[in-house]
Formats: sequence, C-alpha cells, structure tokens
Amino acid sequence: MLNLNEKFKLENPEITIFKTCFYRLRPPHIILADFANRRTCLCTRHQHMSLKIKALNNLGIRISKNPDVLIKAYDSNKELLKMIEAVEERSIKFFNWKRVQEGNKMRYIELEENMEKEAFIEKFDRELNDFREHAKRVTNQYNEMRRLREHLPENEVVVWMDFAENYGCVSLEEIQSAYWNATSISLHTMVVYSKAGNDTKIQSYVAVSDVLSHNSTAVYTILKKLVNVLKTGNPDLRVIHYLSDSPTSQYRNKTMFQFFLESGHGKAPCDGLGANVKRAADNAVKQGKVSIQSASDFLKWAESSMTSGSKVKYFGYTQEEYELSEAVLKERLNPVLVKGKLCNTIFKNHNLRN
Repeated sequence: MLNLNEKFKLENPEITIFKTCFYRLRPPHIILADFANRRTCLCTRHQHMSLKIKALNNLGIRISKNPDVLIKAYDSNKELLKMIEAVEERSIKFFNWKRVQEGNKMRYIELEENMEKEAFIEKFDRELNDFREHAKRVTNQYNEMRRLREHLPENEVVVWMDFAENYGCVSLEEIQSAYWNATSISLHTMVVYSKAGNDTKIQSYVAVSDVLSHNSTAVYTILKKLVNVLKTGNPDLRVIHYLSDSPTSQYRNKTMFQFFLESGHGKAPCDGLGANVKRAADNAVKQGKVSIQSASDFLKWAESSMTSGSKVKYFGYTQEEYELSEAVLKERLNPVLVKGKLCNTIFKNHNLRN
C-alpha cells in the first residue's frame, strides 16, 4: 500500500491526499498480501496437478483451478486432452516440486519445466488418471471413518493420533544463552472416539516427553500407556481402531502398521489439539504463571490446567520407558533375510500385544 500511495502521488500530482485517507479508500476487492493466505503441508499430488492446471489456464484454457472440481466437471480426460492439443504453442511451461541435492542434504524446491506439448499431454493424461484414483481413495477413506465413528459398538474405540510439532521451551525472562539454546518437548496428540449411549463421546489425550524421537518406538511406548488408560475407563474394551497419517518412520512400517490415510491428507482433529495445547502453554508462560523448561514442567502446568477446566488429559513417558520399548521391539521383531526374495522378511513375532 505504501508503494501504491507513492505511485499514485507521482501519477496524480494535482491531487492532495493523506496516507491514512488513501489506505481507508482501498477498494474491498483489493486484498493485502498476508502470510495468513499462505498454505503449507499441501498434498503433493494435489499441488502438482494444481500447478499443471495453472499452466493450462495461462495458455488460455479456461478450466477450474481446483483439481477436485476439475475431475467432477470432466468424467474422462478426452475433452481436456483435445483442448490442450488445440493450443498453438509447441511447448508448455509449468512448475513442479522436485527433490534436489544441496550439499549433504536433500530438499524440495519449486522448479520450472519446459516440455514438448506431446510429452506434456502424455504426462498430464497419466497423472490425471492417477489423481482420479487418489481423490477417490481420499473420499472413500473419510466416508468410512465417518461411518465407523457413527456406528461404534460400546466395546470399541477409535484413536486418531499424530505427532505435533515439538514445543519450544520458553520463559518469560531468560538470559541470552538460554534463548539461543532452547530445549524442546515432544507432544503426541490423540483424539479418542467412543460410544456413550446414543451419542459419540470425544476425549483428547496428549503424551508429553523429553524424548524427541518421532519413530515407531515412541509410538509403541505411548500406545502401551494409552491402552492402559482406556481399559481403566472401559474394562469391557475389546477393539481399538487406530487412525493416523502415513509417515513410514512412525505408523507405516513393520513395527507399527496402523490404518493410515492417503498421503497428504492426514489432517485431523489432532492438529487442532496440538496447536491449542501449545497456545495455552505459551499464554501461561506470557502471563508469568509458569516457566516450562522440561516435560515435567509441562505436565505440572497441564495438571493445573485440568483443575481449571481443561478437558484434555495428559500423561508422560521417560527415556527409560522408551529404551525398554526399544529392547522389547528388537526382541519381538528379529528379521531373517530370505535370499533371492525382494522384501521377503520373516519375523519371530509380529503380534504387538502387551
């Protein structure tokens, strides 16, 4: 707006207008740039398709920029491919996210690609077919999860879980060295659905620890504790349905294979729970009510928040408990390599019952 104000004064020297008045007269359809409009953690397949659709719109092909709306508007790819073939340009430029090597690390960056029209049509056709299947799986998964929650027997529960971003320990007043060497706390959020008569009961849990490893061992340690808590509240509990996103290091591996959502679509109530818990802890620190330097400090604050009306329940786990789980899993999951068979691995015992 400041740059526009300066440009307006240069182009209209005969008009005198103060900066505040210029800002106030901004038309409502002119939206200020804001990081609130920034979207992160997007689905890779959705974003790749969106970028290609954006490139087609730049070529004059007027189609919806929303991939989900696009596949509903066009039952097959034929009409879309004909529209691309009719474009005069011989090559098509579009952006794509690619994994590149930078020093010793790999990172994703957005790169512009220039592809011959025939090659682009072939690629777009193939990826659009894959995207249709991807979107169908997402829809079916969410419909099935809704059905499961609505028709839960009283001896079954649904646990929707995810690791939140680590909580950065802060104090209201801290020295310079502490600011640049802040510690973190691991938060694993869980939302549990159960049946209470004709209604669905929802209870939130957060596992807190100084152990920052977000792997299958940490998940196993947490779930052992959660199962005991759930059995205490419902001795008749027989089945637990675990739902999660799909990172291979946490929930989708030989150690901890749960029901997981389509890649890029693991957004859940757990994300809101984690943000709410961290915001509440930050507010307590800002008000000088508490100084959080470790998981034990966080749990002490959590206990006080529970007494003041918070419905979220907390429990912690230690480094010793984590190492004990690691030893148990190593003993139970002792792989034996079968020569000549790709990915054929036999385990001594894959049953992870307590």
